[in-house]
Amino acid sequence: MTKTTIEGNNSVGGIAGEVKSGASITSCQVNDGTITNTDQYTGGIGGLFNTGGIISGCSLSNTEVSGLKNTGGILGAMTGCTDAKGSKIEDCNVTGGSATTQLGYCGGIIGYSNTYGIINRCSASCDVTNNVSPPSSDDGCIGGIAGYLNSDTSQNITKIS
Repeated sequence: MTKTTIEGNNSVGGIAGEVKSGASITSCQVNDGTITNTDQYTGGIGGLFNTGGIISGCSLSNTEVSGLKNTGGILGAMTGCTDAKGSKIEDCNVTGGSATTQLGYCGGIIGYSNTYGIINRCSASCDVTNNVSPPSSDDGCIGGIAGYLNSDTSQNITKIS
């Protein structure tokens, strides 16, 4: 997809808004676009993975991704997976553009994860901005790769650049 504008108000993604029950998104590209969400779960490829899923071999280039909360260059959030199979983001990259949130949990690859998950062989080279005002320790999580990963579940990040 090139030069696309996508706007929504919950679970917004460049390819899919919400992915459930182990579905996959592979070999997709979003270039020179704008993805905007007035609520949470915003990603350049997928908005929300609910109970497992895979994003593999996808790229985001020179695209502006912005949401109220849980915003990532590739995926807004992973939730609800209860076993070690979890959700996976692998062989994905983000170049140029930005990921921006107003209430926190923002990352170059993923904004938020509270479930079993794997992020493998991914890279992010984009601006990541959290516009929380005033700053709050609860909502201020931001990272070049991940904004928030819950330590109560098994999460792995490997071979990242």
